[in-house]
Amino acid sequence: MVETSFGKPYSEFKNNGIWQRVFDKEVSIEELIWHRDYENRKIKIVSGVNWKLQLDNQLPEILKIGNTYKIPRMVYHRLIKGEGRLIIEIKEYKETKWKLDTQKQWETQLPKCGLMILH
Repeated sequence: MVETSFGKPYSEFKNNGIWQRVFDKEVSIEELIWHRDYENRKIKIVSGVNWKLQLDNQLPEILKIGNTYKIPRMVYHRLIKGEGRLIIEIKEYKETKWKLDTQKQWETQLPKCGLMILH
C-alpha cells in the first residue's frame, strides 16, 4: 500500500491498482477545485453523506454510497462538500477499455426489439 497525498485536500492510498481517497470532514470548500484528470475514471462511493459530483456543464449529482460514477478523461469536474468525511475508490481506464465498458453497458440497456445498430 502506497500513500501519495502530500499537498492535496485528501489522503490517498493505492492497493491492487485501486486508489482509495479520504476527504476529511474538515476539508475547506476552497480546496475542492474544478480540475481535469488524464485518464478515464470510475469512482465508487464507500462512505459520505450529501457530497456531490459536478461535471462541466452539468448540475451537481448527490453521491450515493455503493454507487459508481464515470468521470471521462479531460472533463472538468469538482466535488461539493457534504457532511462528514467522503471515502471513494478510484479505478483508472485507458481509452480502449473505457470504450469497451461503455459499449457493453449500452448493449445491455437496449430493448430486445430486433433492431440492428451499425457503428
